[in-house]
Amino acid sequence: MAEPVSINIDGESCPVICARCKEPIFFIGEVDTEVGEVGCTACENVSPVKEAAREALDFAKAEAQLRLNQTLKDEARKSKFMTFSGQLSHNRTYRFLVDF
Repeated sequence: MAEPVSINIDGESCPVICARCKEPIFFIGEVDTEVGEVGCTACENVSPVKEAAREALDFAKAEAQLRLNQTLKDEARKSKFMTFSGQLSHNRTYRFLVDF
């Protein structure tokens, strides 16, 4: 069986999963990182590999920012002098996610 698709984030290999069903994605057909297709055959969420990688990286960046924002909000809540007004949830939907 083929290995699930993963991306390298800060030196760590992170699996890419389908946003619809939360299952790992795989190459569809021939494994080709330049022009191949990846996706979830169970729910037919398929995309060119470069598009899926870009989407997964966009998600990872947004998720990291949201986690930082949540930490800042929690700290601001403890203070009488600080407030927080940043974003705490994703403002778009993603087809592919990174499973941290």
